[in-house]
Amino acid sequence: MVHDAMSKPSPRQLTLISNQLLTPHMRRLVLGDESLADFPDVYPGSYIKLLFNAQGETDLSQLSQEQRPAMRTYSIRALDRLNARLTLDVVMHGKGHETGPGSNWAATAKPGQPICIAGPGHLAKHAALEEGADWVFFVGDATALPAIACYLQSLPAQTVGYALIQVKSVDDIQPLSAPAGVEIRWLQEEARQSLSEQVMALPWLPGRVGVWVACEFDMMRALRGYFRNQRSVPHQDIYISSYWRRGKPEDLHVIDKREDAQQFEAG
Repeated sequence: MVHDAMSKPSPRQLTLISNQLLTPHMRRLVLGDESLADFPDVYPGSYIKLLFNAQGETDLSQLSQEQRPAMRTYSIRALDRLNARLTLDVVMHGKGHETGPGSNWAATAKPGQPICIAGPGHLAKHAALEEGADWVFFVGDATALPAIACYLQSLPAQTVGYALIQVKSVDDIQPLSAPAGVEIRWLQEEARQSLSEQVMALPWLPGRVGVWVACEFDMMRALRGYFRNQRSVPHQDIYISSYWRRGKPEDLHVIDKREDAQQFEAG
């Protein structure tokens, strides 16, 4: 099982520059501040955490030293140090606990509003992708779309393989930059297209594969069983993680995620 890692620098305050409805279920937030000129290097899959108080607001001034802010994690879509801009694509999905302070803030935040972030964090090294896999297999739902988009545009031109991405509806499909040999398939929740079934139906290509998977908790476990058990992909050649769990906020999902990883590693 691959673990993520985040350094623990002091939170920095950024200002919302723009808030755009990118698709019906995703908003693009551009944050800015001069301090981004020396922001640490980021890579495909790097992420930050947006920080909120107990009321789901961005004012952290009343938190005591013992109180920890609520945190919501988002992949970095782009970093522009020259113009001091950080771009996040935020999924607008779920109801009640699934919505949470991140989605709530993204839905209503206006340019000029401040917000504190922590990070960046980086994904663990992926041997196959870094050493040159014979082919790649990316799988994710909308929460993984920003990271997958970054990976696809960074791949060598000769790369072949698959990228399966599940979104809410046909209107949530985005144009992506990818090598011609990587087949991108969009699945739609509204059409009841099963991500795991579509993954398992694809022809398995020869050679060393680099697998990258991020999605909902239960779907992740189904796909983990396929790639690790049925296809015997070595652990160093696969990144697989749940980015959320249906019906649970991030803090409770993190607990489930940790316990599941321990159980899986224990066999």
